Amino acid sequence: MALTNKQKNYIKKNLTKHNSKIIAEKLKIDVEEVNKFKNLIQKKQVPKWFYAVIIVIPILFFILLEGSLRLFHYGKDYTTFVKISDDFPNLLFLNPEIPFKYFSSISTAPSVFPDGFEKVKSDSTFRVFVMGGSSAAGWPFAHSAAFSRYIKRRLELLYPHNKIEVINLGIAAVNSFTLRDFLPDVLKQKPDLILFYFGHNEYYGALGVASAESFGNSRYLTNLLLSLENYKTTQLVKSTIKNIYKLVGSKPNSGKANETLMEKMIGESTIPLNSELYWDGIEQFKDNFTDMLNMLRKAKVNVIISTVESNLLQKPFISIPSDSLPGAMAVFQKAKRKLAENNLISAKNLFYIAKDLDGLRFRAPVEINNVIKQLAHQFNYPLINVDSVFNANSPNKITGYNLTVDHLHPNVKGYQLIGKTFFKDMVEQKYLPKGKLLKISNEAQEKILKSNFPFTQLDSTVADFRLKKLLGAYPFVPKNTQNYLIKDIKLKTTIDSTAAYLIDHDISWKNAHYNIAKMYLRSGNIRLFKKEINAMIDEFPFDESFYVSAITPLIQLKQYSDALPFIIKLDRIHSGAYTNKWLGAIELELKHYKQAITYFEKSISFRANDAQVFYNLAGAYYFNRQTEKALSAIRKSISLKPNYKQAINFYNELKSIKK
Repeated sequence: MALTNKQKNYIKKNLTKHNSKIIAEKLKIDVEEVNKFKNLIQKKQVPKWFYAVIIVIPILFFILLEGSLRLFHYGKDYTTFVKISDDFPNLLFLNPEIPFKYFSSISTAPSVFPDGFEKVKSDSTFRVFVMGGSSAAGWPFAHSAAFSRYIKRRLELLYPHNKIEVINLGIAAVNSFTLRDFLPDVLKQKPDLILFYFGHNEYYGALGVASAESFGNSRYLTNLLLSLENYKTTQLVKSTIKNIYKLVGSKPNSGKANETLMEKMIGESTIPLNSELYWDGIEQFKDNFTDMLNMLRKAKVNVIISTVESNLLQKPFISIPSDSLPGAMAVFQKAKRKLAENNLISAKNLFYIAKDLDGLRFRAPVEINNVIKQLAHQFNYPLINVDSVFNANSPNKITGYNLTVDHLHPNVKGYQLIGKTFFKDMVEQKYLPKGKLLKISNEAQEKILKSNFPFTQLDSTVADFRLKKLLGAYPFVPKNTQNYLIKDIKLKTTIDSTAAYLIDHDISWKNAHYNIAKMYLRSGNIRLFKKEINAMIDEFPFDESFYVSAITPLIQLKQYSDALPFIIKLDRIHSGAYTNKWLGAIELELKHYKQAITYFEKSISFRANDAQVFYNLAGAYYFNRQTEKALSAIRKSISLKPNYKQAINFYNELKSIKK
C-alpha cells in the first residue's frame, strides 16, 4: 500500500527523532514501509561536502581573479602611502594615483602634495599630518604658501636638532569621505599630531550628496564601496560597467576639456537652505567626522580641529527666494547697505545669512562650523576658530578679499594667518617636539620666516593665472560664457610664458623653476637665483639634485658665502663625500685650515678616489705646518690623476721646500 503525503511528511519530520518501529506504530503501517521510504530519502540527500564546494568555488574564483589582476598590474594601486622613486628608497609619499579612487568619472584628478616622510620613524622625528581639501593644500598657490609649510618652517627654526615632518594630505574637492578613508593608514604612521581644516566640500566634493562624483546618498554604502575600491576586481567591474555605458551610448560625465574642477564637481546644483539635501550634507559630515574622532580617541593621538572661514563679501552664486525664506541676493544687498551705514553687527549677521541662503553650496554653511565646535567639545579636542580669527583681522571685522582670493580660498597672508593660529594652539597645548628649543622671540621668528619665504615671482604668476581661470568660469560667470580673464592674458615675460606652460602641463614644475633659476644666473642676479632654488628645495627637500644645482655654479663663480647654506642643508640630509669636499674647500678659502682638514678627511672616508680632494687636503696640511702629511696627500692626488698639472707643480714646490 502506497504511503500518503501526510505519512511521508511525518516520516521526514521524525526521521532523526524516532526509530522505524515507533514511527510505524504511530502511523499504523508496516516497519518495512517505513524503512523503504527512509532508504529512498537517504539516497536523494545531497552530501554536506557538496554545499561546501558551492561556497568555496566562487570564493576561490575571486581569489584567483584578484591575484591574477594584481600579478598583471591591472588597474590602479590605491595604497595610501607609497615609495615614488628609487632615488628616495627610505621615504613614503601620499600615492599620486589615490585621487582616482574618489574621482572616477573625470579624466584628470587633482594632484597630491609632495611631502615625503621616513618609512621608519626615528626617535628625534616630530610627525604632523594635515588633513583637508584645497584650502589645506594652499590652492591656488604653490605648496610653499600652504599653512602646513609655515608650521614646518617655524618648527625647523625652533627645533634645529629634530627631524620635522609636516605631511599635507590636502586634495582639492575632497570631503569627509576621503579623510575618513585615509585615517586608518595615517594612524599606522605614528603621527604626533593631526590638524584638521575641512568642511567646505561636503556637498559638491567627491562622493558628496550633490556631487557629480557620487555612489548615492547612503553613507554606509559609500564607505563600503571605498573599502572595496582597494581590490582590483572592483576596478574591473567598474570598468566593465563604464564600457557597457559607452556601447549603449551613455557616457559618464567627465566634463568639457576647458571646465574647471569646480564646474565638473557640480551634480545637483541648487540646494536650498533647510532642504532635505542640505541636511543630508550636514549629517554626512557629522557622521564621518564622528567616525574619525572615535578612531583618533582609540589611538590616543593629539588632534587640533579648526572651523573654516569664508569670504562673506562674495555675492551669492544662486538666489532662491521662497514663501518662507528671502532670496540670498536680497539679503546680501541689505547687508551691503547696513555696512555702508556703519551698522557693522547687523551687516555681519546679514552677510552670514546671505551666504547660508546661497543655493550653490561651495561655502560651508554656519551649521558645518557648529558641528565642528560640537564634536570638538564632545571629544574634548582643542578647537581653533579660524573664521573668528579671519573676521578679527579684517576691515569692519568682516572677512573679505583682504584675506581671500575668491569665495573661500585664503591669499598668502590668509594662509600664514591659519598657520600662525594652529601654531599658537600647538604651543598652548604643548604639542611640540621633545628636542632642544631655541629661544627666539616671536617677532624675530616672523622676521626670519618672512625674509626666507621661498615664494617666487613664478609662483605668484602661476597662482594669478589659476585664479583667472577659476573666476572667469561658472559659477562666477554664467554658463557657457567665454573666459575672458584667461583670453585677455598677455604673456609679456619669460616668467609669464613659463607659468602658462606649467598650467597647461607643457612643462613640469621642476623644470619651470629650474629654467627661471638659470635665467637669473645668466643675468648675474644671484639673489633671485638663490630664491628660485630655495623654492625648489622647499618643495622637495629630499632631492639632492636641487642643492647641487645651486652649489656647483655658485662655487664656480667663487660665491662661497652664497653656496655655503646650500651645502650645510644638503649635509644635514645626506652627509657624504660631496658635501664634505665643498665644506672643506670653503673653509680652506677662508683660511680655517684645521676645519678644512677635518672636512677633507671625512670626504675621503666616503670616497677615496677624488684627486681634487687630496690636492686640497695637501694644501690644508701645508698651511697647517704638516709638511709630511701634505707630501703624502699630494702623491695620492697624482697617483689618482697622473696628468694633474696643479698637483704636480705643488708636489715639486713641496719637495724643494723639504730639501
